[in-house]
Amino acid sequence: MIGYILDAQGSIVSALVFDDEPAEFTPPDGHTLVMGGDYAIGGTLVGGVYSPPTPPAADPLPPPPPPDSCTKLGLKRAFDELGNWATVKAEIAADAAVQEEWDLATEIRRADPLVQHMIAVVDLSDEQVDQLLIRANALV
Repeated sequence: MIGYILDAQGSIVSALVFDDEPAEFTPPDGHTLVMGGDYAIGGTLVGGVYSPPTPPAADPLPPPPPPDSCTKLGLKRAFDELGNWATVKAEIAADAAVQEEWDLATEIRRADPLVQHMIAVVDLSDEQVDQLLIRANALV
């Protein structure tokens, strides 16, 4: 036979298994013993009405990591929104090797020296670069 210990508010705090009626068992002060039923610890039993325990809230998923690449068009559009594209474009055009890298690139990766050069030109923090890449991917 199963018995349940309830606190003063009716919360089920423990379950006990007895061979027979618990003639010699006394619940702790401020608690009552209810015999029988199919209850769960954490639920409540108030006025004979049982409410099951509330399931724990699921942990929210962590945000996805920022992208580490984007298209040239997306990056151009994101820099445009920041008002930096003219500066970046002029910096690219000022160096033939950088211009050739830009022209030949099909994907722009954060760790690429070309991108690091653009980031330095407009003095962006890591957080700003994260947001820039997120936005660049959203714009295409």
